[in-house]
Amino acid sequence: MRRTAIGVLGSALLTACTAGVVSTALPASPTPAEAALIERIVDETSGARPDLRRLRIFAASDGSRIACGDWTAPDGIGTTDWAPFYIRWKDSAVIRVHLDDATGFGPAILGCNQAEAGAVRVSG
Repeated sequence: MRRTAIGVLGSALLTACTAGVVSTALPASPTPAEAALIERIVDETSGARPDLRRLRIFAASDGSRIACGDWTAPDGIGTTDWAPFYIRWKDSAVIRVHLDDATGFGPAILGCNQAEAGAVRVSG
């Protein structure tokens, strides 16, 4: 039984070092430059100047950063409501941007849930 446990642990460690496997996202504080970058990306992607709230930053093991939070999304009846956003970047390159709509369901909420759980997929 002990040999099996060691074998499983060794396999898990080898798997964690291969490309494309689940990695840990560690919560981090946003720098002023990151906060400005996030605001600019949401502004450009949405075509508006929405408000942001509940900003959270995660640092993935591949060096990329993930920003999650809420933005004021149009709700289809002329008003706005809070909806999730997800932005991932590395250095100055934006990798992925998701702005969910006012329903609150979409890829942004799924990506943020993965980041909060420490289950972010990285490659390399």
